[in-house]
Amino acid sequence: MGPRVSRVLDAICWDGTAPVVSLFVIPAVQEAPDFAMAWGDDVPRRTKTYCLEDDRPEPNLPPVCEYDFEFETMPVGLQQHLESCLRMACERAGSVAWFAFEGSFHFDHILTESVADQIYGICATGDSPLVVLDDEPDARAALSERMCTYRMRLGLAD
Repeated sequence: MGPRVSRVLDAICWDGTAPVVSLFVIPAVQEAPDFAMAWGDDVPRRTKTYCLEDDRPEPNLPPVCEYDFEFETMPVGLQQHLESCLRMACERAGSVAWFAFEGSFHFDHILTESVADQIYGICATGDSPLVVLDDEPDARAALSERMCTYRMRLGLAD
């Protein structure tokens, strides 16, 4: 049997040139964390930050901050770095954060099953980060369960 290929790691390198990880945060306050310490020696070559505002007729969420971390090469210890970013993003009470693939975000689909296969890390204030870089069924199920819990916390439960 050959080496195990990770769908998540393949997608992080989707353009074939530079790994990019996208972090989405619903912050308790609009003060951006300094993620530099989370990456240690694997400093991103570029970090792009976006404020995504809900422009639906009756918005019910605050703006979501998106951080796109672009690297020269895949960071060593990626899982630990992602966990550190999630932990930092959720230091303030009321925050929820998740890593998802480029282009997966829309206010109508925040943490829904329709985007579950595009989310690979999640955390909220008071919880430990959960990062899933492979398609192991029990880990994916735990991720889906967290998504449902956090949707309820955000008042988005159906």
